[in-house]
Amino acid sequence: MSSDITPQSQPNKELDKIKDVLKAYLMPTILDGDIPPEVYIAFKGTQREKIKQMWKNCTDSISLVKNTINKSTDIVCKPDEIYVKSYRNNIYYVLSLPSGKIYVPHGVISDDAFETLHQEILYISARREGNLIIADEIRPLMTSPRVELGKELYEIAMQYSIPYTTIISLAYGYAPDPHLSLLTAIRSLSLYKVQNMPIHMIELSPPNTGKTTFAIRNRFAFNWEYIDEVPSYARLVMDARNGALGIVYRANGVAIDEIDKYNGQMKDVVMALLTGMSHGIWNRAKGDKTAPQITRKIPIVFFGNINITALQQGGEIFNVFSNIKLNESTIEALVDRIGVKVIARTRINASDKISGIVIPDSYLRGFVAYIEQLANKEYKDYGKFEGRRRFQYNQIRSVFENTICYEFDCDKQDLVEQLVNTMYL
Repeated sequence: MSSDITPQSQPNKELDKIKDVLKAYLMPTILDGDIPPEVYIAFKGTQREKIKQMWKNCTDSISLVKNTINKSTDIVCKPDEIYVKSYRNNIYYVLSLPSGKIYVPHGVISDDAFETLHQEILYISARREGNLIIADEIRPLMTSPRVELGKELYEIAMQYSIPYTTIISLAYGYAPDPHLSLLTAIRSLSLYKVQNMPIHMIELSPPNTGKTTFAIRNRFAFNWEYIDEVPSYARLVMDARNGALGIVYRANGVAIDEIDKYNGQMKDVVMALLTGMSHGIWNRAKGDKTAPQITRKIPIVFFGNINITALQQGGEIFNVFSNIKLNESTIEALVDRIGVKVIARTRINASDKISGIVIPDSYLRGFVAYIEQLANKEYKDYGKFEGRRRFQYNQIRSVFENTICYEFDCDKQDLVEQLVNTMYL
């Protein structure tokens, strides 16, 4: 189903007014060739040089070695994997960073905190001791969403009639734009969990429409994992060699980018995704160990590129999954689990829409958490569709009623129905 409805454009002369109203909720983005700008957003209020050094200790092995000789150093990082190892009669949690391995003595963290370490970006204070780099302090960097901050931002936006599409566009660093703002708002549906279930999504669109930016920002703001190559069972679920938990146990969302380029390599992994997407139960990893019986209901988002000059409306999603060698019944099962389906045909140069400002992580997390509360409180059955699609419609509509429906007449133009079927933008 096609949609040529877009949000009302905010004229350039109004952008300054919006910035003035929201100035307490905005910060400038810092473009640094060595460090992703999202890192600076996550560390608002910290000295720039200190941020650079902590990040370099995470990614550069020489920096880590140099800064742990005869002194402690600070590191900020999300480990590639965490596992338990015995060394010289001591038990350590081993954090495998891009720059090297950090050994955490068992007594430094509580058993209750161990699960948290798997799911967060970490602050680590470490020093060298013999051949090992030992952590003296370790704690999760992210805090629980402060709903009161999000409520404050939400109410300011309502008071001054600033659309949700504008707020969410600014949150991801873009100036308001009719097409890009709506597309970003649709992507944001994957941030919400309604009735204790995530909203899975697929988007096929031209390059440079902001897909990767959305996923990378979520990595820091919401503890997502960004995947741009075919994940193995070991990376996705569990590494049977050392028992290290995979992405689905350590991330709060997964964005799988460039799905159109994977050919047949994704076939086995998709089978693991099916049960996880529907019930939060992840299949046993390859090897002789069983994945933990932990229910993890997290959103799975597929992004792919399309050639809009050769686009013919109908069957694009089926064709993408068919190209990775899935059979028809598997494709039907996978698509059935995906609530939001978007084919974006409008060519948008997202790089030209960068605003130079962004909503900090604390406000963005609180904003999403507050809207999620509203959506769950007001959830109801709208009587559309059957089976999973009925539930997906109800989920999305519950979010829309507190966001998009203030910009559109959701009864007159049912965008949710289009998203559940497949929206063409």
